[in-house]
Amino acid sequence: MALLQDAISMLKTKAQNADAIAQENLKLAKKRDAQQEEDHKERCEMARRQELRKEKELRAKEWARAMEMLNHANLCVQKAGKNLIEKLSAAEEQEKATLMSLDFCGNGNTQNSVRA
Repeated sequence: MALLQDAISMLKTKAQNADAIAQENLKLAKKRDAQQEEDHKERCEMARRQELRKEKELRAKEWARAMEMLNHANLCVQKAGKNLIEKLSAAEEQEKATLMSLDFCGNGNTQNSVRA
């Protein structure tokens, strides 16, 4: 009889240990999933910021072109330069709004702001 009780006790202990291991594995899986999700968000934000930097570089070239156009002797070219400056100004305002949304949503991290 004692042998049967020992076997039953051992099976209960084994089941409890298996349950504890399963709970720990579930907890670890949840942590891993949360970390993977955070990593994905960071990669997406980095990609978006890189895209904004490229757009800003291209816009800087456009600003230089617009300034050259403003200084041109031909009035039509000057008018086109003025129109380009208006377009570029509007694009910069949009970029500022986008950066503000990136800086202040999520964790509120403003250290990685794309400002030059």
